[in-house]
Amino acid sequence: MIALLTCTLFLTLQDNPGPIVCADEKMPVYGTLRKQTLFGFFGDAESIKTVSVIPIAKPEKRDFLGIASNQCKAHCRHHSLGDVLWYKYGPERVYRDRSDGGHAQPMPALLKEYERERVSPFQPGYDPAPGVAIDLVPLSDNSLRVFFFVMRTKKIETWETEWALLTKKDKKGRIFEVFPRDEPIADERNPETIDSAFAEDFYVFKRKTDYYFVTQSGEMYIAPPPKKGEKSRTMAALWDDKTRPIVGIVEDADNDKVWLFAQNKKDAKLGYYFEMKPRTSFETFDPTKLKPVNAGGRAKRLLEYLPLIRAQEKKDR
Repeated sequence: MIALLTCTLFLTLQDNPGPIVCADEKMPVYGTLRKQTLFGFFGDAESIKTVSVIPIAKPEKRDFLGIASNQCKAHCRHHSLGDVLWYKYGPERVYRDRSDGGHAQPMPALLKEYERERVSPFQPGYDPAPGVAIDLVPLSDNSLRVFFFVMRTKKIETWETEWALLTKKDKKGRIFEVFPRDEPIADERNPETIDSAFAEDFYVFKRKTDYYFVTQSGEMYIAPPPKKGEKSRTMAALWDDKTRPIVGIVEDADNDKVWLFAQNKKDAKLGYYFEMKPRTSFETFDPTKLKPVNAGGRAKRLLEYLPLIRAQEKKDR
C-alpha cells in the first residue's frame, strides 16, 4: 500500500481571495490504468489534492499518493510513461513517482512564463493566473515536454525539460547520489509554437509524433508534425460535435493505448468509445446498462467503462 502523506495546503491571505478549484474537476475525467490499478486526480478531497490509487479488483480499497505542503492545486495533471507516474499541482515543480521513490523536480522555465502572465510572483495558495492552461507529456524517465497555453493569444508554447541526478563527492573523492532528482540540465529545449483551434483548458497526449488535445468541453484535436515547407504544426479537429462531448479518458499504460468515451446529450442511452488515433471510428454502448462499480467520486465512471475496453481488446486480437 502507498502511504498517505497528510499535509495542509497553506493558503496565503490576500485581498479578495477566491476559491481555488483544481482545473481537472471541470474536465472530462481522466485516469491511467497500470498493472490492474487506476491512477488519477478524481476530486476525492476538497482541501488536499491527491492522486488516487484504485485497485481494479477492489476499488473501495483506494489509497493515495501524498502531496507536498504549500502546493497550488489549480493545475492538477498526471501522465504515465513506463513505470513512472508524473504528476503536478501547479507551475513550480513536477513529481516523479516510481519504485525507487518519489522525486520533486523544479520547472524554472514554466514558472518564469507563468509569473510573467500572472504579473506577480507565484506563491502557493494564491489565485491562479487567469486564462492559463498547463499540461505535460513524459518523454523518458527524466524528461518531459511542457505545454503552456495563454488562451487569449490562441498560441500554445511547448518545450522540453530534462533533469539529472544531483551528485556530490565525499572526502575521499567518491561520487554519491543525492535525491531527489532536482537539477534541470536542459530547459526550453526544442521549443515549438502551435496555433490553437480552441481557447479552453485541455489534456495533451503524445502518440508517436502527433500531439492530441482533449478540451474541457469534450472536443479532441490533433497536431501532427509540420509538413515539408511548413514552420509549425497545424491543429485539426477529430471530435468536435458539441452534442456528443468526450466525458472520460482511460490511458491504458500496459497496452500503450488511450481510450475516449463520449456521451450523447440528447439520448442518455447512447454512448461512444474509441481509441485515440488520427482517424476516428467508434463503437456505441448504452451507459444505463453498464455494471455498477462499488466506488464513489469521479473514478466510478471510468471503472464502469473498463469492461468495454477489455472486450474491445479481445475482439481486436
